[in-house]
Amino acid sequence: GLADRAAGLLAEGRLADLARALVAAAAPLLQSPDEPDARGCFSVLCHMVVRLGEGEQSAAAEALQALAAGEVDARSGLRTRLLAQLFNTLSAPALRFRALMAALEYAARAGTSPLLLPAWEGRAPEIVRQLGLSGPQQRQLYRALAKQYPAPCAKAYACLVEACCTLDGEGGGGAAEDAEALVGEAVMTFLQAGDVFSCDLFHGRALSGAEGGRHGRLVALLKIFTAGTYQEFDAFARQHRAWMEQDKGLDVEACRHK
Repeated sequence: GLADRAAGLLAEGRLADLARALVAAAAPLLQSPDEPDARGCFSVLCHMVVRLGEGEQSAAAEALQALAAGEVDARSGLRTRLLAQLFNTLSAPALRFRALMAALEYAARAGTSPLLLPAWEGRAPEIVRQLGLSGPQQRQLYRALAKQYPAPCAKAYACLVEACCTLDGEGGGGAAEDAEALVGEAVMTFLQAGDVFSCDLFHGRALSGAEGGRHGRLVALLKIFTAGTYQEFDAFARQHRAWMEQDKGLDVEACRHK
């Protein structure tokens, strides 16, 4: 049985094989009606992973992530809590970052973000320091945090502004491979959020050269919002209404009254 096999692997010091065997056997836990029992067993697995060697720990942690971040189903709340538990148990910064991203991405996909918000909201800079994240990793984190909100809002916009700020130390917006996508997300969030009326995006270098790029029209529209007139907006809307409404999903009248 599993107990005998686990005891044998433990006696032989084959901790990586033991972790893999237990992860495989743990899959039915996600179907258990007893959530505390499932979380307790998963906690044991997480603590076992921490005791593995560096290389083995990475593979075992990824196996646990894959186990928890499966389908979006009736157990999505449990899956989200298990991913958060993995992040809280791991000690290696690189593994913790991957677990955190897995939790955030799954929560955004499953609609379970409210379960995670109390743990990270307002703590993002602290998490960045604790994990020693690079500029690209910070952008990945802040963009994932912005997606925890179901609709564009001031909090999502603030996350994207923080992501844009990381571009300042990398030679401007064009220096980062993910800069164009980030600029598009940040500008769209500003335009769509009903509770954001002050734009910080021109304070750094994120929009440097963006008018000549893929999001040039968005940046031109943003400039009208920040320094233009109603007449300039109306002229832009007449020329680009189909693009605004059909391609970008913007409500022209709502934009005009913002």
